[in-house]
Amino acid sequence: MPLKYLALAGVLMMTAACEASTDAQHTDEAAVESNREADLDEIGQTIDAMNETWRSGGNILKPEFVMEEGWHTFNGTRWPMAEGLERVRNRPKTPSGSQEIPDYKVKFDVLGPDVIVTTSENEFVRISPDGERQPSQIALMTLVWKRTDEGWRIRHFHESTGPKDVE
Repeated sequence: MPLKYLALAGVLMMTAACEASTDAQHTDEAAVESNREADLDEIGQTIDAMNETWRSGGNILKPEFVMEEGWHTFNGTRWPMAEGLERVRNRPKTPSGSQEIPDYKVKFDVLGPDVIVTTSENEFVRISPDGERQPSQIALMTLVWKRTDEGWRIRHFHESTGPKDVE
């Protein structure tokens, strides 16, 4: 067989292999995008559940939201997440107020297949058990999410709050 036919056959085989590789790559990218949408949807639903917990006066330091390992930082005070979970478990049951959270917008940063960071700036009003409304505040939150066998959980939680009208 002449050399030019061998070369042509080689080019055709390489082209077919590249096309198959490109098709597989597009299929993989579509699967990754589909999985990413499902992950963001799951985290979004968890954030909605957290906000409902806050609205009813509950504490979100619960195993269905956070991991034992990691850190919780609130207004400059930092403690291990496990310690915060333990405090919530052992806290005496007392009437608590609630929060009004009119709206919140979350930004997602996908850092890898098993790590996502969310950031948000949320307005809220604390309401005491007797119905007294506190001044409106702003919460800045950064949550580092990690995929676990149980689903997405918060590994690191940072929240800073302050008056709404600070320039």
